Amino acid sequence: TKADEDKPEAKEETTKKGKAAAKGGKGKGKAKATAPPEPTDSAPAVAPLTSATDLAVASSSSSSSSSSSSSLSSSASPTGIYTDFSGPAVGSGHIKIISWNVAGFKSIAGKGFKAYVEQENPDILCLQETKIEEGNVVKAELPSGYEYNWYAAQKKGYSGTAMFSKEKPISVTRGMGIAKHDTEGRVITAEFNRFYLITSYVPNSGRKLEELDYRVDEWDVAFLAYMKGLEAKGKPVIWCGDLNVAHLEIDLRNPKTNKRSAGFTKEERDSFSRILASGFVDTYRHFYPEVEGAYTFWSYMMGARGKDIGWRLDYFIVSRSLMPHVRTSFIRKHIPGSDHCPIGIILDV
Repeated sequence: TKADEDKPEAKEETTKKGKAAAKGGKGKGKAKATAPPEPTDSAPAVAPLTSATDLAVASSSSSSSSSSSSSLSSSASPTGIYTDFSGPAVGSGHIKIISWNVAGFKSIAGKGFKAYVEQENPDILCLQETKIEEGNVVKAELPSGYEYNWYAAQKKGYSGTAMFSKEKPISVTRGMGIAKHDTEGRVITAEFNRFYLITSYVPNSGRKLEELDYRVDEWDVAFLAYMKGLEAKGKPVIWCGDLNVAHLEIDLRNPKTNKRSAGFTKEERDSFSRILASGFVDTYRHFYPEVEGAYTFWSYMMGARGKDIGWRLDYFIVSRSLMPHVRTSFIRKHIPGSDHCPIGIILDV
């Protein structure tokens, strides 16, 4: 089983020197004695979830819902990072797609998930790390008005993806059609009139990089071929989800101490670059190429989220031909409930 739940830990806060200083000698797992530098991004740090109602409160505290907007917001964030629901607005004829690694659907359902979705009002919602079989989903915990598609791992309580859409897809495919890659519920593809949408939970390379070769030489290669095959059918591709890679140095708080950490190895970053070079665009970096602090994941360890010590592991990648129709790409950094936050795009298709 791939070690996808071995997320980047608070390793970005430590160095060998810092470990020794914190302990008064040699040792492992201790934080540096000195505090890390403050984030350069203007968005405030996000406090960790403290109660089951925090997510609902975060959702309802907005002064205006995106669903009530009729045009693109003139007060759009200059960083694409939002700490409330003031934007981005959805114009007439536009659609909003949200992606979120929820770190367990049962968990997020008890933290205001339904209230968040009702406030966000996406046309399509993609989830990763759902850790649940469809038959175990409590219908009352689901937002109304959607078609629901689930894909569970063979191993119970592990991995998994889901896609909710207001419009019924033309077709839905689970997996890539390759047995070796299709046992963990990692890929759902939905065909719509103008595009294919893929939600994926990309395998992690493991704490000791024991799955690095599989990730780079097998999964990434197969997945790129899968996307190119969809494009060859005549429609562009939207690929979203927890892609388990911080592509650029500005995509994590402390790159220097993570050169051999899963998600930031040269091998993973180069592999991701090859995918983009094959005709795909990282939508967030297209609009915000130099913004720092644009994180979507924070370790549960050492208060990383409160200190905004994070990684950008979640993406919306699109076929280059679709990019003229992408109005914006954004991050809902203020939404707690998981170790990831929601991200989104707005399209004029």
